[in-house]
Amino acid sequence: MNSFFEMVGHVMVLSGLFVAFAAQLIIFVTIFKDDVFQAVLALMIPGYAVYYIWRSEKKQPRLLGLWLLGIALCVVGTIINAYTT
Repeated sequence: MNSFFEMVGHVMVLSGLFVAFAAQLIIFVTIFKDDVFQAVLALMIPGYAVYYIWRSEKKQPRLLGLWLLGIALCVVGTIINAYTT
């Protein structure tokens, strides 16, 4: 049973990384369409892309929710892995 939860934890971490990365990529493309300078800032400053989407006039809560879902999957998967080893 322990190996099952280990596998679930690993799958959650990997899927969370994939979801968060995909959301971050979509956010970056959205920023690039709006303003190239803001896109360069999003590349150089960690977290700026999420801040830009949150503060822009075209608020996109689905993108933020998708990004947060990926982060939450990573966190929960890491907790599961920590308690199964």
